[in-house]
Amino acid sequence: MKKVSLLSIFIFLVLDPIFAVTYDNLYVVGNACSAGWNPDGALVMVQESENTFTWSGPLKKDNGNQERFKLLTARSWTTSLTCNLEKAGHQIITSGGEYDLYIKLETDSKPDNAFQVAETGIYTIEVNTSSMKMKCTKIADYEDPNLVFTKETFHSTSEGSLNYRKLEPPTIEKGKQYPLVIFLHGAGERLRQ
Repeated sequence: MKKVSLLSIFIFLVLDPIFAVTYDNLYVVGNACSAGWNPDGALVMVQESENTFTWSGPLKKDNGNQERFKLLTARSWTTSLTCNLEKAGHQIITSGGEYDLYIKLETDSKPDNAFQVAETGIYTIEVNTSSMKMKCTKIADYEDPNLVFTKETFHSTSEGSLNYRKLEPPTIEKGKQYPLVIFLHGAGERLRQ
């Protein structure tokens, strides 16, 4: 019995680090973040040490569009790190929780799962590729500017149309005057976009 225990300890302490997967880069991708599902636009994680990576930024909770995210090892779908691959279903994560990561190859037939945050906010994602663990911690509240600013279009009979965004106070008091602030966007702020 001692031989088996010593052999197990030897394998764990000596051989496990030899066979540990290391990555030069990790990226955050998905429609819960600003990257969307385009791997070319995936968000770069900062490599803190040989096996640890971090990223901080806004993540949106599921609002009916299955907002979710996963991690890529390159700007392609070849290999991703995600949640449980044994059954289909996305994993909802809570702030401060630690979650197992699984390697998903583009060529395997395992479910294409991803993570979802329980509430919208600014998060820090910490990944340890030697333990294959991810910790996701909410560090601040976040309000999506696309939900605050409404998309509007001004139509002119002679000049065409102009897209803009409008922000109004949550409640408007009758008879009270409010300031109008205009910021022109485009090359040189010349009102082209």
